[in-house]
Amino acid sequence: MSTATFDVAYDAMDAFNEEATELLRKLDVGLNDLSGADEPTRSTLLRDMLRWLHTLKGAASVVGIDDVRQYVHWLEERMRAIQEGKQTPESLVEFASGLEDLHIIVQSRRKEGQAPKATKLLVAADESPAPSVTKKQNAELLRLRPEKVDALHALVGELVVTRLQYDAIARRMMDIRDQSNDLADELRAFGTFCAGLRKGMNPRSHAELLVRLGRVSESAASAARGTTSITREIGLLEAQSSSVSTSIEESIRELRLVPLGTFFEDFARIVREAARETGKEARLVTEAGSAEIDRSVMMRLRDALGHLVRNAITHGIEPREVRESFGKNPSGFVKLEGQCVRSRAVIRVIDDGGGVDIEEVRRKAVRLGILRENEALTEDGLLDVLTQPGFSTRESADGLAGRGIGLDVVAGAVRALDGHIEMTTRQGVGTIFTIEVPVTASTGLGLVVTVGDYSFGILLTHVERAIRVDPKDVHSVFDRDAVTLDGSPIGIVSLARLVGLSDTHLPTARSPAVVLRMGRQRIVVTVDDVPGDQTLIVKPLGRAFAAAPHLSGAAVQPDGSMLPVLHVPALFARASALKAVGVTAPAHRLASIPGQTTQRQRSILVVDDSMTIRTLLRNILRTDNYDVMVAHDGKAAMEALANMPQCDLVITDLEMPRMDGAELCHTIRRSAHAHVPIMVVTSVGGAAEKRRALEGGADAYIIKSEFEQARFLDVVARLSGKAGRFG
Repeated sequence: MSTATFDVAYDAMDAFNEEATELLRKLDVGLNDLSGADEPTRSTLLRDMLRWLHTLKGAASVVGIDDVRQYVHWLEERMRAIQEGKQTPESLVEFASGLEDLHIIVQSRRKEGQAPKATKLLVAADESPAPSVTKKQNAELLRLRPEKVDALHALVGELVVTRLQYDAIARRMMDIRDQSNDLADELRAFGTFCAGLRKGMNPRSHAELLVRLGRVSESAASAARGTTSITREIGLLEAQSSSVSTSIEESIRELRLVPLGTFFEDFARIVREAARETGKEARLVTEAGSAEIDRSVMMRLRDALGHLVRNAITHGIEPREVRESFGKNPSGFVKLEGQCVRSRAVIRVIDDGGGVDIEEVRRKAVRLGILRENEALTEDGLLDVLTQPGFSTRESADGLAGRGIGLDVVAGAVRALDGHIEMTTRQGVGTIFTIEVPVTASTGLGLVVTVGDYSFGILLTHVERAIRVDPKDVHSVFDRDAVTLDGSPIGIVSLARLVGLSDTHLPTARSPAVVLRMGRQRIVVTVDDVPGDQTLIVKPLGRAFAAAPHLSGAAVQPDGSMLPVLHVPALFARASALKAVGVTAPAHRLASIPGQTTQRQRSILVVDDSMTIRTLLRNILRTDNYDVMVAHDGKAAMEALANMPQCDLVITDLEMPRMDGAELCHTIRRSAHAHVPIMVVTSVGGAAEKRRALEGGADAYIIKSEFEQARFLDVVARLSGKAGRFG
């Protein structure tokens, strides 16, 4: 057999480790894809898996790892028997178990660091070449160690800081140029003034004064011309260096990017392990297109995603017999879906299991003291409970999911990356976790804002826009300060209050503000000034700042000072906490009246596509002892109504996706719930919209900008039939 010889510029054992990792990953994915594959696809997969095993066996032979070579040969024989149809029902299970053993053997060899027996890799011409050294279209691909790329990236960060300092010097030089030109102008004016003193001075002295003044003026003019020329050259050099450093920075950043699809495929092994341990059938599905993510972000997300994938199998996917009884495919799936939107990566972990049993979670939360005995739990509050430290629906930890720590580690890992996590679940259908994180870490454009004597940086990935807010634009929505943007009310709070500075009041004059976004949530923070944007090289803070969760790091400024960089998810959490503290029942609300018959707790369905509005209305109603369910649009509301044992009132927004409020009113009035009262709470105040809602069956109509909590609760009590209130 002819061979091709490739010289390797690094240790052959390193080459084998890299190639073995890649081939084992392919084998894991192939074994995952065999589940449910049709015959042509299955035939292709088996052929590819045999080829990968053969390549791995050859690579092990070259570097002299005989035990790996022999074990791969054993697996190769098992796979060939499966391909030829000689397998038993246990053959694939036996092969999967053997593949796990092979992972362990290769990993142990990697830790031992066995020295190679050759300095050249011989690759058969009819085999796939080693991925470490290959030729494609006459161009050699050079593989770099990740730590070397990280070191280059750190140096680029220092280069960017140097460039910022260079920019500062250029600006100072421009100031000196302007001062030189001003001095030359002043001297010329002074010369004109002195020329007019001829009659009052000795002619000789006057002439000497003009000569000396002329010399000074010429020197000043020469200095001005020189600084102008130097400033022009500095400008050209600054533009050139900025372009070069930016190109280097972008190139290094691209070197650090890895395909999300390849990253996702690594979890095929976790799915297989978890399914085998639980006796369930499941496979991994991935969809990421050409999306890429920074390697450092990927590594910090690996454990969190692994935890979610294990949870999906352990807690989500039902056993085969249960799935069949519900008419589901006997084999469940876990889908990893990813995309990049500008500078943010959105990753979803989806399963088609039984969904989260909210009532079971509520009972466990009550036992742990997280919820009160009579406090309801809805989907909006579900993730808050599940991410409580130590929370788990299992009574004991195991090796697959939970481990006694629940989902708090996942939420913590995402928050540490300046990201956030959301969850949706549906009983009997499945669960979706959505994670949003930056595509790359440590470097990015940021907005500089000032509050009093303090300056802060905010990464532009969280900044929607900068605006100016007039005090007359601020109105009360659910007893909270808000401004209306794009037709929707958005909470407003001073940044000083969020970071714990003394000035916690909204400004009394027109002032700058920044609209921050995190997922679907938005908030307006007022500041004193917005000097502009700049590149931020974010450095981590030490332990001394552990008590400042609102800071994610600090960026070096051109003058050598450090600019604190704000951790936006912590700001949203702080804003949410401030809102929750202020939600109290009105002073005139009556408790139980002696001698009065105790009535059942009234149930209310709140429908609004804004998570903020849903949460605020739910909190207000719960303080008045209502049982509250929520839905994000009209269609979800009808599904919720069908599952509610009793509903005494529906409160809905007007403008919503899929089915708006007016359509919801019509639908309810034509359904089995036609008797349920309906209240519309909306920002739309036009007569036509109000007439449409009332004609559709609404019983009350409240505009959000005119919202008063006491009046709102009075109308709720009247419509829901709750006793014990004065009108």
